[in-house]
Amino acid sequence: PKQLDVITVADAMKSVPGYCPPAVWLPYVKMGQSGTGIVCDRSGGKFGPFEKQLFMGEFVLSGVNRVFLEKVGGEYQGACFPFVDGLQCAALALATLPDGSLVVGESNRGWNSKGNRPFGLQKIVWTKKTPLDVQKLELTETGFRFTFTLPVEKGGELTGQSYTYPFQSKYGGEELDAKPLQITATKLSDDGLVLEVTIANLREGYVHEFELPQLKAKDGTPLWHRMAYYTLNRRK
Repeated sequence: PKQLDVITVADAMKSVPGYCPPAVWLPYVKMGQSGTGIVCDRSGGKFGPFEKQLFMGEFVLSGVNRVFLEKVGGEYQGACFPFVDGLQCAALALATLPDGSLVVGESNRGWNSKGNRPFGLQKIVWTKKTPLDVQKLELTETGFRFTFTLPVEKGGELTGQSYTYPFQSKYGGEELDAKPLQITATKLSDDGLVLEVTIANLREGYVHEFELPQLKAKDGTPLWHRMAYYTLNRRK
């Protein structure tokens, strides 16, 4: 039988009736290999500066990732970020406690993951010291707006690329049609909390991957995570 040409997710969004793309892609291996339980932080700030964001377990890498969502054109899309790794074994179920802590139920049974324990139950608590991280990543008409958890000092160069995936039923799929982001301007707000980024080649149906420089907060706190991945399904 003749092999049909592979179309991309971006193509499918235009040509496949009824196709509903995911709100957020978690790039394979980069953000893990198997997402598991999801919980929303409704602690009112008891878990740090990520209230109303989603936390998702990661099986193979034995960790937890973070997802920020926003509505664009009436539909949810947004960004994912690393959060914590190095748990005892695969993260399966997540739950929050009244004190704002995050409980992770873990098991290695049936599949392999990092960590040498056969099972585990771990609790993640906020130390009350705010880490320097991207608090949210929002789409603008001309690019993106990074909001940080702490005021940052200027420094370094932001880089990135965008790519999409094959539209297929089989497991996995490589990054397709990758191109560097044409970042034409960056502007840090006077208070150091907001970085506006202008990009000439925004593309619908593509993950926009960013690598931040090794920023530091004005109090010297180093940036916790440098990677961010925004799934752009719709333009502003």
